[in-house]
Amino acid sequence: MSATKRETIYFDPALHDALLARATEANTSISDVVNEVLRESLADYEEEAEDFADIERRRTEPNISLEDFLADDEADHAIFEKRRNDPTVDFETFAAEMKHRGRI
Repeated sequence: MSATKRETIYFDPALHDALLARATEANTSISDVVNEVLRESLADYEEEAEDFADIERRRTEPNISLEDFLADDEADHAIFEKRRNDPTVDFETFAAEMKHRGRI
Protein backbone atom coordinates (compact mmCIF):
# COMPACT_ATOMS: atom_id res chain seq x y z
CA MET A 1 0.00 0.00 0.00
CA SER A 2 1.33 3.43 -0.89
CA ALA A 3 1.83 6.17 1.68
CA THR A 4 -1.47 7.63 2.80
CA LYS A 5 -2.54 10.78 4.58
CA ARG A 6 -4.98 10.82 7.45
CA GLU A 7 -7.92 13.23 7.55
CA THR A 8 -11.01 13.35 9.74
CA ILE A 9 -14.21 13.66 7.73
CA TYR A 10 -17.69 13.89 9.19
CA PHE A 11 -20.35 12.17 7.09
CA ASP A 12 -24.07 12.58 7.11
CA PRO A 13 -25.43 9.40 8.82
CA ALA A 14 -27.30 8.25 5.69
CA LEU A 15 -24.19 8.78 3.56
CA HIS A 16 -22.09 6.86 6.06
CA ASP A 17 -24.56 3.97 5.96
CA ALA A 18 -24.39 3.94 2.14
CA LEU A 19 -20.58 3.99 2.21
CA LEU A 20 -20.52 1.18 4.77
CA ALA A 21 -22.92 -0.91 2.68
CA ARG A 22 -20.87 -0.35 -0.48
CA ALA A 23 -17.63 -1.19 1.32
CA THR A 24 -19.14 -4.33 2.84
CA GLU A 25 -20.51 -5.43 -0.54
CA ALA A 26 -17.10 -4.91 -2.18
CA ASN A 27 -15.28 -6.48 0.77
CA THR A 28 -13.16 -3.38 1.22
CA SER A 29 -12.89 -0.40 3.55
CA ILE A 30 -14.85 2.85 3.58
CA SER A 31 -11.54 4.60 2.97
CA ASP A 32 -11.02 2.60 -0.24
CA VAL A 33 -14.56 3.42 -1.41
CA VAL A 34 -14.08 7.12 -0.72
CA ASN A 35 -10.70 7.12 -2.51
CA GLU A 36 -12.24 5.41 -5.55
CA VAL A 37 -15.17 7.84 -5.72
CA LEU A 38 -12.90 10.87 -5.30
CA ARG A 39 -10.51 9.63 -8.01
CA GLU A 40 -13.43 9.25 -10.44
CA SER A 41 -14.84 12.64 -9.50
CA LEU A 42 -11.49 14.41 -9.84
CA ALA A 43 -10.85 12.74 -13.22
CA ASP A 44 -14.22 14.08 -14.41
CA TYR A 45 -13.29 17.52 -13.08
CA GLU A 46 -9.92 17.47 -14.89
CA GLU A 47 -11.64 16.43 -18.13
CA GLU A 48 -14.12 19.29 -17.77
CA ALA A 49 -11.25 21.71 -17.05
CA GLU A 50 -9.56 20.58 -20.28
CA ASP A 51 -12.83 21.13 -22.16
CA PHE A 52 -13.16 24.65 -20.75
CA ALA A 53 -9.54 25.39 -21.68
CA ASP A 54 -10.30 24.27 -25.25
CA ILE A 55 -13.32 26.56 -25.34
CA GLU A 56 -11.23 29.51 -24.17
CA ARG A 57 -8.52 28.71 -26.71
CA ARG A 58 -11.08 28.56 -29.52
CA ARG A 59 -12.59 31.93 -28.62
CA THR A 60 -9.83 33.56 -30.68
CA GLU A 61 -10.66 31.53 -33.78
CA PRO A 62 -12.44 33.47 -36.52
CA ASN A 63 -16.18 33.02 -36.86
CA ILE A 64 -17.38 31.24 -39.97
CA SER A 65 -20.84 31.24 -41.44
CA LEU A 66 -22.78 28.01 -41.74
CA GLU A 67 -22.76 28.34 -45.52
CA ASP A 68 -18.96 28.68 -45.62
CA PHE A 69 -18.56 25.77 -43.21
CA LEU A 70 -20.79 23.54 -45.31
CA ALA A 71 -19.00 24.58 -48.51
CA ASP A 72 -15.64 23.72 -46.94
CA ASP A 73 -17.07 20.47 -45.61
CA GLU A 74 -18.36 19.53 -49.07
CA ALA A 75 -14.96 20.34 -50.59
CA ASP A 76 -13.21 18.25 -47.92
CA HIS A 77 -15.61 15.38 -48.56
CA ALA A 78 -14.94 15.57 -52.30
CA ILE A 79 -11.18 15.49 -51.69
CA PHE A 80 -11.56 12.56 -49.32
CA GLU A 81 -13.72 10.58 -51.75
CA LYS A 82 -11.30 11.26 -54.60
CA ARG A 83 -8.29 10.20 -52.53
CA ARG A 84 -9.91 7.29 -50.73
CA ASN A 85 -10.02 5.05 -53.78
CA ASP A 86 -6.77 6.26 -55.35
CA PRO A 87 -4.02 3.73 -54.56
CA THR A 88 -1.32 6.16 -55.70
CA VAL A 89 -2.11 8.69 -52.96
CA ASP A 90 -0.71 7.95 -49.54
CA PHE A 91 -1.90 9.28 -46.21
CA GLU A 92 0.90 11.87 -45.95
CA THR A 93 -0.15 13.44 -49.25
CA PHE A 94 -3.76 13.55 -48.17
CA ALA A 95 -2.86 14.98 -44.77
CA ALA A 96 -0.63 17.62 -46.35
CA GLU A 97 -3.46 18.70 -48.64
CA MET A 98 -5.91 18.91 -45.74
CA LYS A 99 -3.35 20.86 -43.69
CA HIS A 100 -2.85 23.26 -46.56
CA ARG A 101 -6.61 23.85 -46.58
CA GLY A 102 -6.44 24.59 -42.85
CA ARG A 103 -8.62 21.61 -41.96
CA ILE A 104 -6.12 19.85 -39.71
